[in-house]
Amino acid sequence: MSHWILASQTIEALRAEARHRTPNELGNSGFFDSLRCFQEAFVFYVCSLLQTLEDWYPEKVKETACLFLKRCYLHRSVAEDDPRCMLLAAVYAACKASEQHVSAAELVRHVARCAAALPPDAPLTASVKALADCSADDIVRHEVRLLEALRFELHVARPGRALLGLWQHAQTSCAEFAAAPAAVRDLVWDEARQELDRRLQLTDAALLTTPSLLAVACLTDAARGSALEAPLQRVVRCAAAAAGGGDGAEVGGDIAAQAPAEAAAAADAGGRHERLEQMLLRAQAAAAAVERHWQQQAAAAIADQ
Repeated sequence: MSHWILASQTIEALRAEARHRTPNELGNSGFFDSLRCFQEAFVFYVCSLLQTLEDWYPEKVKETACLFLKRCYLHRSVAEDDPRCMLLAAVYAACKASEQHVSAAELVRHVARCAAALPPDAPLTASVKALADCSADDIVRHEVRLLEALRFELHVARPGRALLGLWQHAQTSCAEFAAAPAAVRDLVWDEARQELDRRLQLTDAALLTTPSLLAVACLTDAARGSALEAPLQRVVRCAAAAAGGGDGAEVGGDIAAQAPAEAAAAADAGGRHERLEQMLLRAQAAAAAVERHWQQQAAAAIADQ
């Protein structure tokens, strides 16, 4: 939807407005940005675990849940709610939007099963176990807040679907592309999928550009230097001309330039889990601070009565 494609200045203004609704004692803007970046990356990790251990969470659920969180945190501060429950609410709503029918209670059981299957010393094991502490009622309550932030709009144009469509179009419309060795095509496809996942998790690319342009950027970056680079550029140019656009080969690798500094640092493959773990500690601290704040507010309201 075009109204979810925003300028970077608008994104920052919306996030700043949402932060102003959060008590100052909970942290500064960098703290909340770290927590938000962690949430957007951690939901990918959780959905990947669910994909591995359960059959009800296809790729489309992972993308949709991540996009729901990104859109939600344009209008709600990440510290306004329990981050764990909001993450599961995004997965729960994504299952509904993707027609994967899972109840909130089933989702909690599936997360608990994933947590039990992880080695105790595996990265983020404690984080996954903490998710299992959320109840079905918690998820449903946070789903309402999520839907309000999404303006009750559950339709998502997924970049993954656009990427698959572009890939299939290239294979059927370009003989040179289809004739490339299968090993080369498999390598480029895997790299394009990984690049898309990185940009969805760690950047604002999905809020800055359309799914089709993001798909072109990921695929052209993945094909650079391979036997598929030239034929893919011709396919993109023809598709852009047919759609009345400009030179499609020029869209590209700088779309991810708007990544926040915290997320860009997390993109390093060697230290990614360690960086996420550090962000998690900040997230847990934020969640505890938020819980204490609202408990104090509730106690004060009762005392006034």
